[in-house]
Amino acid sequence: MMNKSAMQTHLILGFGTGATRLIQGYEADSFVHANHHAIRISTLDAYMTGLDGWDFDREALKALLDDAETVLLVVGAGGKAGSAMVTFAAEYAVSHKIPIDVLLSKPYSWEGGRRMKLANTLIENLRAIGANVTVVDADSLETAEFDSASEALTALDAAMAKEVSRWAESEK
Repeated sequence: MMNKSAMQTHLILGFGTGATRLIQGYEADSFVHANHHAIRISTLDAYMTGLDGWDFDREALKALLDDAETVLLVVGAGGKAGSAMVTFAAEYAVSHKIPIDVLLSKPYSWEGGRRMKLANTLIENLRAIGANVTVVDADSLETAEFDSASEALTALDAAMAKEVSRWAESEK
C-alpha cells in the first residue's frame, strides 16, 4: 500500500459487481501514474470475509482509505453488498476528514421497487453522513428505446464512466 508521505493518492474504489466492472479500465498504468489509484472491491475479492455482503474486511478498507488524499466511491445503488461497503467507507472517510465524493447510479425503474427504495435510502444516508453525492439516474438515460436490458445497462455504464473520468481530471 502506498504511504501518504511517499505519494499523495487520489483513490477510486468500486463497490459491488457493476461498479467494479466499471473501474477496471482505470487500473491501467497510465491512470496510476497520473497519481490516481483504482481498486475494485466486489464480493469475489479478498476484502470480503464471508458470503454475506455485510461481512467485509473493514480493517482492509480503512487501510486503503488512510493512504488516500481524496477518494471517489463508485457504487450501483440498490444492492446489498455495495451499499453496505460504501456506507461504511463514507462514514469512515468523513470521520477522518478524508475528502470524499460518492458517485452512484440509481437503478432503472424496471429493475424493481425494492432496488429503487434501497437506492433512495442509500442516497439519503450518504448525504446525512456528509458525503458529496453525485447521482446518475438511469431513468433519465432512457431518451431512446433500448432493444435489451443489456443495452440499457451499457448506456448507464457509459454515463458513469464519464463521471469517473470527470472526477479524475478534476483531481490532477
